[in-house]
Formats: sequence, C-alpha cells, structure tokens
Amino acid sequence: MKSDRFMAPPERLFEPRDFTRPLAATALVVLVAAAAMMMVLVRQIDRDSAAREQAILAHGVDSRFAELAASIQPQLAWDEALLRLDHRFDPVWARDNLGVYLTENAGFDTVRLLDRNNRPLFAYAAAPASMRPPPLDLPAVSAIVAKARHEERIRRTSASATAPTRGLPPVYATAAARIDGRVHLVVAMIVSPDLGRVRPLGETAPLVLVTRPLDQGFLDLIAARFLIHGLHYREGEERIGSHADEAHVELIDARGQMVASLGWEPVRPSAAVLGRLKGPLLLLMLLLCMAVYALHRRTRRMARGLMASEARAKHIAFHDMLTGMPNRPLFVRRLRDIAGRRKRDGGQAAILCLNLDRFREANDTYGHVVGDELIREVGARLLRTCRQHEMLARFSADEFAILLEDATADAAARLAERLCATVAEPFALGVGPISVTCTIGIAMLPEGDVDPEEMIRQADMALLRAKSEARGQYRLFDADMDALVRSRRILEQDLGEALRDGDLRVEYQPQVNGSGRMIGVEALLRWRHPEKGEISPALFVPVAEQSGLIERLGLFVLRQAFEDSRAWPSLRVAVNISSCQLHAEGFVDSLADLVREMDVDPRLFDLEITEGVFLRDDRQLREKLARLRELGFGLALDDFGTGYSSLGYLRSYPITKIKIDRSFVTGIGASEASDQVIGAIIRLATALRLGIVAEGVETEAQWSWLLDAGCRDAQGHLFARAMPASAVGQRLNDEAKPGGAPGMAA
Repeated sequence: MKSDRFMAPPERLFEPRDFTRPLAATALVVLVAAAAMMMVLVRQIDRDSAAREQAILAHGVDSRFAELAASIQPQLAWDEALLRLDHRFDPVWARDNLGVYLTENAGFDTVRLLDRNNRPLFAYAAAPASMRPPPLDLPAVSAIVAKARHEERIRRTSASATAPTRGLPPVYATAAARIDGRVHLVVAMIVSPDLGRVRPLGETAPLVLVTRPLDQGFLDLIAARFLIHGLHYREGEERIGSHADEAHVELIDARGQMVASLGWEPVRPSAAVLGRLKGPLLLLMLLLCMAVYALHRRTRRMARGLMASEARAKHIAFHDMLTGMPNRPLFVRRLRDIAGRRKRDGGQAAILCLNLDRFREANDTYGHVVGDELIREVGARLLRTCRQHEMLARFSADEFAILLEDATADAAARLAERLCATVAEPFALGVGPISVTCTIGIAMLPEGDVDPEEMIRQADMALLRAKSEARGQYRLFDADMDALVRSRRILEQDLGEALRDGDLRVEYQPQVNGSGRMIGVEALLRWRHPEKGEISPALFVPVAEQSGLIERLGLFVLRQAFEDSRAWPSLRVAVNISSCQLHAEGFVDSLADLVREMDVDPRLFDLEITEGVFLRDDRQLREKLARLRELGFGLALDDFGTGYSSLGYLRSYPITKIKIDRSFVTGIGASEASDQVIGAIIRLATALRLGIVAEGVETEAQWSWLLDAGCRDAQGHLFARAMPASAVGQRLNDEAKPGGAPGMAA
C-alpha cells in the first residue's frame, strides 16, 4: 500500500481534496482539543471577570462615600466653623453655611448639627414638605454618630495635647442607613480647625450629620464611572444577584447590617472566545473572519491610540507634568473668561503668585529628585488649603498661581496668610524633614478691560517687593511697585548702553603693607551716567546680576585689569568675581582664553569671591576653584566673617587669602566683639598659612591696632581712595624715588 501510494500519478498528489483532507483532519483534531480546553478556561475567565467587576464596584461605592465627605470638608474643617458652632452658636451662620450651602451646593437633602454632647442644635431640609432630618434614636443613625465619636476619641488620645491641629485630615464616618423606609447615604463629620487658631471648648466638638437618598442618580454615576451596565438595587435584607447570572455588592450600615444590594449583569469575555470557534466546517471562513476581525481591532486600536495621543497632547498643553496641576496657558484662559464675566456681571477677583524661598539651594543640595518630590508635596498641600472654587496652577519650577473669583482684597490676604502658614510646616521627604517658606504677591483685577498677562505681571511685581523686604510674607500690588520696576528696567537698559558705548571705567584702590608701601591694588568698577552722575555699584551690580549682564561686566573688568597691570609688574591685582559669574557655564574656559589672549601671568592676580558662593557646596564648584588655582590665580575670600563663615570650607577649598570685612574694622576700639572677631580671624589665617588683608581702614588707631594684632596688609581711605590706572603708576614712581616715602590719603 505504501509503494502504491507513493507511486501514484503526480497530478493526484496535488489534488485539492488530497491536500485539504489531512489538513482538515489535523485542524479538526486540534480544534476539538482546543475546544475542550477552551470550555474549561472560558468559565474561569467569566468567574474572574465578574470577581474583578465586583471588587471594582465595591471600591467605587467606598470612593463615592469619600467624595461625599470631601464635599463637606471645606465647611467643617474651618476655624470659623468651630468658632460659630462651638464657642458661640450662631443659628444664622449655621443656616447659611451648613443648611443652605450643603443642600444647594453639595447636593445633600438634610443637615443636622449636634453639640459636643450629641444634643441637636440645628436641622435643615432641602424640601421640608417631603423629608425631615433623620431621628437620632434610629439605631442606624446613632451607630454612625457613635462611630464618628469613636474616631474622634482615637484622634484625641493619640495626639499630644500641644500638637498643632492644622493640616490633620478631618474626622468623619460614612455608611448607608434606612431612614423613613428608604436607603440613604449618611456622613457624620466632626467640626475641626484648619489653621489651628481656634480649639474646641471641650474634649469633643460639634458634629454635623448629612444625608442624601440612594437614588437613580447614584446608580447612574457609579455605572458611568465604572462602565457597569444594568446596575440596579433592592432595599432590605433580600439579596439580589445571588444566582450565577448576576454579580452583586452589599451596602452595609454602621451596625454591620445589610440595608441594600446592588446587582448587575457582568461582562462575559467567554462569549467572544466561543463565538470564534464554530467548528471544523467553518474553519476557513472563521480564519478569514478572525483576520478581518483582527484587522478591525488593530484599526480600532490605532484609532484609539490616536485619540489617546490627541487627548494626552491636549492635557500636556494645559497641565504641568510633575504635579498634574493646570499650567500657565490654562490659567490665563481661565483668567480671561473670569475677566469677561466680571466685566458683564460685576464682582471682584484676585491673583496670587506664590514662590518658594531658597528652593534652588534645596534643589542643589539634595538633587533634582528630592526637588521634584518637594514640589509635588508643596502642590498637594496648597491644593488642600485652597477651596474648590479657587484655581491653583504651577507656572514654573517653584512658582505657583492661585485665581480667586468673587474675592475681595481681604479674602485674598487671608488666603495668602493660610498658604504661608501651611508651606512653612516641615515636609517629611525621603531624605528627611525639609523646611521651606513661600512669598506671595497679590494683584486685584481692575475695572474695565483686563489683560491677563498684565495682571500676572503685577502679581509678580508684588512678589518681588515682598521678597526684597522679607521672605515668607505677602504683599498687595500698588502703583509704586510698577514705578520701581520701570526704574530698574531703565537702569538695566542704561547699563547695557554704557557697556556698549564704553562709559564704564575701572579704578584701583591701593593695598599697602606694614610700612605703608603699596603692594597691590583692588580693581573697582565705576559708572558715571551722563544725566544721573556717579551711580553706586551697590545699585547697578544687582541689576546686572538679575538681567544677565554680569558676565559681560565681569569680563570687561578682567580685560581692563589685565591691560592696566602691564605697567605694574610688581603689584598684585585683586578682581571681584560675582557668584553668577563663577556658576556660569564656561567661565573658567573664558578666563583661560582671556589669559592667553592678553598674555598675562595669572599668579599676579587674586580673584575675590564672597562667602555666599559656598551655599552651593557641590562638585562642580570644587572643580572650578581647583582649575582656577591650576591656572595660577590666587583665591581671596571677600567680606570674611559676615556670611556663612566655616572653617570647613577654608580647609577644603583652595583659598589663599581672606579679607576682613570693613564692618569689623570700623568697630575696632569701640566694640569688644569686633576686636575679638578680628583677632580670631588673624589667628585663624596665620594657623592656616593664609594671606590676610583688612579693608576699610580709615584711622591711624585702627591701623595701629591691626599691626599689633598681626595683620600686615590693609586698604582703605587712610592710605588712598580708588584712583585711575595712571595715578597708580605715579604713586609707584614716587615710592621708587630715593628717599621716597609712602604717602597717606589727603
């Protein structure tokens, strides 16, 4: 038989039936085996799917109860509420802020207020003709009140008597209950403070009990949120959904008794699987259908992916990626809408711009990961402090904005106080507790047409004023702030023109040794404005740092000092370096290029840096200072003793010289503290083998005291004021003459 078959005519080997029969038989065996396995698996799939839906819906019911509690929290977690309901009961306030607000705005049907002893103080119903607040002797109601009081006792016994109450979550209890023959959703919440300025009079506080019926709206919301079809419920202890065709979730009251049951028809994935396996006779059609179906599903997935990408792009365009908050474009859009409504309907609105103080130092110290964690925690805390109708947005790294509609200046100021207080509380992060503060600027929307960007600018100006006066506070915008900002902007423009037109000059103040002979000079930048006259560096240097001109100014001073020093090969030249210059990318490389271009010896120059530079104690700073020393520059620590002085960085950084600040020199002989500080600095510099220069010496008595203390180098008006480069050369010539004596300033 085998040989006959293999010797069959070739054409028969390729007949369709000879090819399809074994294939069909094989496919049939495979399909039968697959069908048997599928029947076992599909039932398990259906059971698992129903169990997942049941768990999701149970969680959804709990979430809905939590949402109801959150909707009444702003009215009850409030110092004002504790004052009006506990310290002195105000029925009018209770009616407006509890009864009317919670029924009309939060959607509850009844509101009941109990005093600290659970005695009824106040009751309110949305429709008195059809409903009434629940009776307190109803077991289900008294049980939920007892549950809330139990949580209150736990909170009281677990917390210290002196611990702050602000920032703690509210104490509440939720449950379903049968009231007047209907199932209701009930929330019992304890009145508590938000800022901690008011405390309950007794060990317990008043309690508010709110109810709303379990109606079709509740079912529709849950069904839409979790894509449940055919959701229905039955009141009483009779369970629905108890047979295999339905899934169910029970609603339990505060006593643990079931008051209703939710049932629905669960999704059955097995139907789709079984629909694809029709039998061996429809195999080819089924494969084709599956291919078409797969292509169809792929197309739908691609479409859903495009739709999701579009939605994601829209979300990214109007939300901050780190915190999920609205961003500046969405904030401006909302502000424009509010301005339009305000112009039409009247009312007031306010903008608060909030900036974290010294966030950059924290970010540089602990790293960007901790910085991001801090921003997220700050955002969450701000959201908890703001009310639902107040829009919170994140503008930049450490800047947030809040939009208040229908708010007065006093309301904006009160919110600013709450925000400053809540941010000042330490943040428990992964690296440990971190404390920051915030500064806030407030701008009120004016009458008439409103430019959103102008309003934000005004709030930013108020923020800058607050930061310049004292951090951790708030300021309201006024016209004087605008004038100050415009004045600084004009000064910035004039400084740029002076740098471009060559109106800046460098003068030099001599530094002398113990015999009064000049051993070095300090380069000082001077600016004579054509209209305003001499402008102090204390005014224009901060403007240059904020505007980005400081790097150009610094290179101008270095280039001029390098050029002028060619005439004084015997003098050391000190040049001040701003912290902005030092931290700028490429500063060391630019300085090295300038040294090669000017062909100067860096060993004749001291770069003076302030102690504030060491707030950012990082690897890059160490590397830059080490490279500057490798080039040959000396590193002098300017204004030593006035900032963040530390023996640690004197030992760990390549400092070669320290300068005693003029504030200590001025107090010589008049302040024992200054004398002791200067003596300690001189002994410290001597022990570490560092050079030392005293600045601001103005009297012979000061100079004599410094010499006796061991300081041999100084500068100040006693010896000479700042002078042009030509005068420095003339003084050198005078000292070099036979019998030439060092001179003192006139």
